[in-house]
Amino acid sequence: MEMQDIEEQLKIQEERCQLLMLCTHTMTYDYDVNKDELSFVIRKEDNTYEIRHIEEYMSQIVNSDLLEPTFIPEYMECLTKAIRQYTKGKYEFRANFLGKGYRWYCAHYVSICGENGKVYHVVGRAEDIEDERVAQERKCAEAENRDKKTRFYNYENGKRLAEEYLARNMHINIGMLVFQIDGLEELASHDGYQVEEAVLLNIVEAIKRNVPKDVLLIRTGSTQFMIFGHADNVDEVKKSREQIINEIEGMYINKPGDLPIRVTAAITDNSTGNNFSEMYHICKIQLGKAVEKRVSTVELNEQMENQEMRALIYEIIDLATEAKQNTDEKRKMQEYLSMIEERARTLLNITKL
Repeated sequence: MEMQDIEEQLKIQEERCQLLMLCTHTMTYDYDVNKDELSFVIRKEDNTYEIRHIEEYMSQIVNSDLLEPTFIPEYMECLTKAIRQYTKGKYEFRANFLGKGYRWYCAHYVSICGENGKVYHVVGRAEDIEDERVAQERKCAEAENRDKKTRFYNYENGKRLAEEYLARNMHINIGMLVFQIDGLEELASHDGYQVEEAVLLNIVEAIKRNVPKDVLLIRTGSTQFMIFGHADNVDEVKKSREQIINEIEGMYINKPGDLPIRVTAAITDNSTGNNFSEMYHICKIQLGKAVEKRVSTVELNEQMENQEMRALIYEIIDLATEAKQNTDEKRKMQEYLSMIEERARTLLNITKL
């Protein structure tokens, strides 16, 4: 092949490499062992590429801010091994190659050896995987916030999200619907935990089918579930309640096999409570009275709600007073408890309970 043809082939190959780099977040690199120099090709903001060099690379890794410090020992171990003997592998780390802060990279590398077996180059590519890692970490954090079986939010995280939602949407109607499913433990002891789990998951799916997709689904207890979110009015929440009860009862209650499932439901909205805890407390009152009367739902009248809220307020005052007397915490805690007590007493005077 003539020299001109070889040059044309090399030019075509170079253009292909440039096009590949422009379409990806890949950075190619070549570490010259004898020179202790790293050469790497990066894509610039104007979609052109540039070759950069880092001399005295081994010392730069240790003495500069090129790598995030926690990754330096393992990175050096991988590079040293690749220099001593033929090695092929990959390694994920955080580096500041472009001077714009640390980002996640996945480096694929291979040793290039001479005829004597001595390594004289380590070459490869480093892919920017920052977006993928962030998305993965977010997904893992989300999974930790959810109950493993039902995929509902666990109580602590669900409460936090509900309180944030209330704070952002103070001027719209927000409904809370809580279901208590009794009889599952009895079912497990009689028919086994696999049957109990199957029934539980069917109930969860029934709840999901009958509520809007943008509401918060929270597992508030082992057999208690909450739906929390925007509702045009309380009648809309009641409609969802009836649909879910009817579906669950249609599956398991008064059916052949006589499964011991009992469904109790409670509803409220933010017109009856200023925060998540107040709303949930009202629902728990309803659930308790419904179980006591052996019915699926019970409506609380205003007088009953006031009586229960009065008992709750006095309980808050007693707890705050006791904590102030017994706590050894810092002054900030004392001030916080004083505010709780003061506001609870103010609420008593305002409502004239």
